[in-house]
Amino acid sequence: MTMTPMTGPLDSLARDLEIVELLATVFSDEYTQGVASSSSTNQTSATLPPETRRRRACQTDGCHRTIVSKGCCIRHGGGKRCQVALCDKGAKHNGVCWKHGGSRICKRDECSNHSKARGLCWTHGGGKPCATLECSRTSLQGGHCWAHGGGTYYTPLALLT
Repeated sequence: MTMTPMTGPLDSLARDLEIVELLATVFSDEYTQGVASSSSTNQTSATLPPETRRRRACQTDGCHRTIVSKGCCIRHGGGKRCQVALCDKGAKHNGVCWKHGGSRICKRDECSNHSKARGLCWTHGGGKPCATLECSRTSLQGGHCWAHGGGTYYTPLALLT
């Protein structure tokens, strides 16, 4: 339910801080938010918008990435590490990094390629699907497959000049 701002003779009452606080205790928060939009001079803490949620940044100086664990981003020590000795890379799957077998293999029989998306490798359609309706191909550039204009075969010389 949205409240319209008060106008007319009640507008002066909305500017009185005591009355606004009294009305805030009697009515719901929607009422006080509607009153706050009509008065620009006095606002109580009940009428201010809630603080927006901020992502916590990595504690390393100069790094603004979002923390994963232990107060750090993946690059600076947050998250799980590869279980192989002397490897400090982040773990992907089964507790090991990509280099040590932490990737998944394509679902297709007799295919040993690493899966890209939806359990399939690039060859078997594991990339992002084409944005054209009822097309099952993998997209290239611009969200479309080669047949629907996603790739560039050549650039005419006239366009280069």
